[in-house]
Amino acid sequence: MQIDRVLSMVSNVKINNDALAAKRWAGYKLNAFALVNCFVVVAVGCFCNVDHIARAELPDGASHVGRFSFTNRGVGGVKPRVGFSTSVGFTDFSGVGYQPVEIVFTSQIATTADLRLGYQIINHRATQTPDDNRLSVDIPIFVPQGTKNKKWIRYLPKWMMGNGYEVLVSQDGAVLPGFRGVVGTTSEYQNLGGYLRWEQQAVGELALDLLLITRTDLSAADSTALNSMRLPWSFDSNRPWRTNHNMGKFGAFPAAAMCCGAGTLPKDWRGYQRWDFIVLTKAAMMDIKARQAEWDALLGWTLCGGTLGLLDVESQADLESLFDRAVTRKSDFTLEHLGFSREDFLRAGIPVSVSWKLQPLSAGKSVNDAEGDVASPAVTLGFHGVALGAGKAIAVSGVKADGSGPAVTANDALSEVTDAGLLNRVKWDCYAKLMAKDVSPVLRRGVEPILGNAEYKKWLVPGVAQPPIYVLVTFLAIFVVLVGPVAYRRTTKSGRGYLMFVIAPVLAMVTTVSMFAYGLAADGFSTLGRIRQITWVDGATGAAGERVRETYFAPISPRAGLTFPADAAVFPVRRPDFKAWESRHNMTTTPLGAVTVTEKNQRFGSSLLPSREQKQFVSHRPRFDVGRLTVTRTDVKEPKCKVANEFKFRINDAVVRDREGSYWQVRNLEPGQSQVAEALTEAAARTVLGNYYLDHNPVAANGSRGGRGSGWGGGLKDLAAELSRKLHGGSSLTGGRFEDWLRQSLQIQNELPLGFFVAVCDVMPDVTAIEGCEIESSVHYVIGTLP
Repeated sequence: MQIDRVLSMVSNVKINNDALAAKRWAGYKLNAFALVNCFVVVAVGCFCNVDHIARAELPDGASHVGRFSFTNRGVGGVKPRVGFSTSVGFTDFSGVGYQPVEIVFTSQIATTADLRLGYQIINHRATQTPDDNRLSVDIPIFVPQGTKNKKWIRYLPKWMMGNGYEVLVSQDGAVLPGFRGVVGTTSEYQNLGGYLRWEQQAVGELALDLLLITRTDLSAADSTALNSMRLPWSFDSNRPWRTNHNMGKFGAFPAAAMCCGAGTLPKDWRGYQRWDFIVLTKAAMMDIKARQAEWDALLGWTLCGGTLGLLDVESQADLESLFDRAVTRKSDFTLEHLGFSREDFLRAGIPVSVSWKLQPLSAGKSVNDAEGDVASPAVTLGFHGVALGAGKAIAVSGVKADGSGPAVTANDALSEVTDAGLLNRVKWDCYAKLMAKDVSPVLRRGVEPILGNAEYKKWLVPGVAQPPIYVLVTFLAIFVVLVGPVAYRRTTKSGRGYLMFVIAPVLAMVTTVSMFAYGLAADGFSTLGRIRQITWVDGATGAAGERVRETYFAPISPRAGLTFPADAAVFPVRRPDFKAWESRHNMTTTPLGAVTVTEKNQRFGSSLLPSREQKQFVSHRPRFDVGRLTVTRTDVKEPKCKVANEFKFRINDAVVRDREGSYWQVRNLEPGQSQVAEALTEAAARTVLGNYYLDHNPVAANGSRGGRGSGWGGGLKDLAAELSRKLHGGSSLTGGRFEDWLRQSLQIQNELPLGFFVAVCDVMPDVTAIEGCEIESSVHYVIGTLP
């Protein structure tokens, strides 16, 4: 494999290194001439010294690398200012999300002038599916004068399953001959359209993929000790890391796990989006917190719905102190806002009362006893949790009462593994069972860009891009009356019936033009948008995770396209398609659209918002230092509550539930101001909360139907519905963590957890993807905890 990657450094060679590796694995042998070339190119590769194994910001390393180089003389008539080599590395990520890309620039001497390079990366149509979701992503790179070696990390939107990319490099807008190749088209992705079922392609949506972070990289002995427990995961510390869903089993679906040290972590929260669960030690967490960019990335992933597990935390106070917050009083600690169901706790053997309070296990009773399984040595079990925006941090304290466990001697060099309690099988079993259902990134996001479903119809701009049926019928009726009773009778009575050969076509043309003109005028001439913004605040820190669902309609496709924040994960909500996934392979050779990714923003090309069509997107991103609501309660003569607005925007209406269980309401609270709240009875609070949701209820138009799952002969037509059916039985949990919580709390239960609030505000101006867009029928929900 490494020889094949080095081969691609030869000038003017277009090579698919992973395909060659697959061929050799299948029995192909290099001839003598190729072996000589290998020897020569290895020397060239050592001279160029382009390294992707350092894993800066890529904990799993670059598994698929394409390298390009030329000499100072130039290639094909293109004369660069200085000879250089460049390489593009991709992680082994086959799911839907954002693909990390590492670009490396190497010059033998310092560049004598600024260089402006462009990297065009296109999803490979043969090894990714469905291919009508292909994107052409442009990455402009500026190389300053005096540069010899430099690396950049960018995150590319990926709306397809599979792997493999076409790479093209240009300089000053001119394509460099020979700087074109195909990377990552490995053999396991060659038969996506014909032979692999959707479960095999989307295995990352059905398996609990885990990342273990320790303070330093684990040794081979550490990995052996962890794997000796025969957990659902097989821990792998090799780099570059390749997804291996064939090792170990998690329920009916295979799982993958990687362990890494705290020194090679992403500085962008999207670098964690492939993982369902991240487990780390206290030592690793303290090491990460010392580096702000890396801590913000990990915290940002959690705020947007991720789950952290602290393996060596033994108390609620210890867990909360790690996240710099005051210790929760035990009587206030409930579990209902952590995103787990009662069934999750029972499956893990953690008893929970009707009031959502933890109950300790009876003396001598084990976790397996609580489930009715075969008994094991008794344990002392506890659960601890902290809400972090839409995500959470959890810890399970469980130690075998008899002190049994893997024997470890002083010479084993497993200090962090043993000190952090990583060899505690009871804790790992509890984590596996608690997280058994939370394994699908698509369901956590509430959007899948592959097939589309009826969710698209639930948030459209009202009154546009819809045929005005009654008006058109009126135009046709007028045309019929004018041609028949009016024009025909008048001309025939006057003896000029022949004029009907002129009058009828003219009236038909006028009617047709009038109908088109009315259709255009009815939709207006301004770009319209409808936005549903949900900001989920962590009251202790003022940080938040945010979900924005936005639909746009443009009479004329905007030339500037759509612009999203650089750190946002953006996905389209597709209109429901009657074609099954299995039928949408090798359909088109043209990419769906172009995306330009820079350090400042992501610009989606105008082709992704065609004229007179509604297009819908969902984006997630963390926001730091958003602000919070604070509550001061006094009970001198009668209960009173003062609410202060520490956000940077106005609160139109808000309901707060303090930690004593009382409801309060405030209205028209300006930023930086405070207000004495109005007390609400529980019944009144239920009505207000229900109205918050009903006033902006995402409901499809009458007559629309939900998507279809997989059926006999029909294939898969609604991925989200099928994932929900497989993972949650009959429950339909396809709206995502933000939207599902909002609907459950405001519409179904009509109540808030203790220490929670919900506010209705105006949409923030910085979320609009089109400058000058008119916003209609939009809402901004702000939800979260109190400090």
